[in-house]
Amino acid sequence: MLIVHHRKLIQQSKKWLIMRKFVLVLIGVIITAFLIWTTYLWKFFKSSFAGSYPTSETWVIPKKQEEVIRAIIELIKEYPELEPPNKRVSSYRTYRYWYLENFHYSDTDEDVEIYLRPTQDSSNTLFGFTTVKQHVDSFTQFNKLVFVPNKDINRDYGYFENKRQIKKFKEKILKPIILKLNIKNEILS
Repeated sequence: MLIVHHRKLIQQSKKWLIMRKFVLVLIGVIITAFLIWTTYLWKFFKSSFAGSYPTSETWVIPKKQEEVIRAIIELIKEYPELEPPNKRVSSYRTYRYWYLENFHYSDTDEDVEIYLRPTQDSSNTLFGFTTVKQHVDSFTQFNKLVFVPNKDINRDYGYFENKRQIKKFKEKILKPIILKLNIKNEILS
């Protein structure tokens, strides 16, 4: 009787050891997958590889491009700190059907670039957040210049920093534009 009980305990402990190894291997695989995803793979799946701005973060706004441009102009009039200071040329420019605009983050002294372009039927507007760059103007002293290259969203930032930049952009720029256009906040989700 004692030997049978002892054998059952040995079998149960072997099963428990196998289960424990399985759980440890599973945890290791999950941690490895998380590290691989957050360091490289998310960039691969987040980007399309063709076009003018392949890594931009985009939203489709259900308004015509002219209406969105008017909302941007109103936003800059209401919040002049969003316009890059001491600029020599206008912060916006158009190129064919593209509308490009720069906004300014005064807290970090950075400029962000966006683009607008109409969808194929021109009833909606594609709104893209492309780049964060150091603010430089003609009044910036040479010794204060830090030559840092532009950083493209979904390409040059790590996973978590990219998420922070997109969240900041949504709060400071995209959300006020959407409110001016009287659109439901479904776009921001």
